Amino acid sequence: MKSYNDTYLNRKFLSKNPQYGQFDNLLAEQSNVTFMLIFKNAEQIFKRDMKPDVFDSFQNQEPGWKNFYGISWQLSAAKKNYYTNFCLKLNRDTVLVKN
Repeated sequence: MKSYNDTYLNRKFLSKNPQYGQFDNLLAEQSNVTFMLIFKNAEQIFKRDMKPDVFDSFQNQEPGWKNFYGISWQLSAAKKNYYTNFCLKLNRDTVLVKN
């Protein structure tokens, strides 16, 4: 609660993070349901809830999930049609190298 209080009172909102802004620009403007996960924010939950060997793989595998900023899955429906958007964004300092 102290962390939440500090974040709220000091206006440390996700929307002020430039990397979040880049991620948000990749997402569809509207959807019925959106699931979004920012890996850095979820790391303590992963550490608590994952089996130790799975979390170790998450944390140490190269390249791995830690190289991504966030993930989003959006579901939309209109006129008997269903649409899905799936998005992963690499961290700013991650570079993909093709051999």
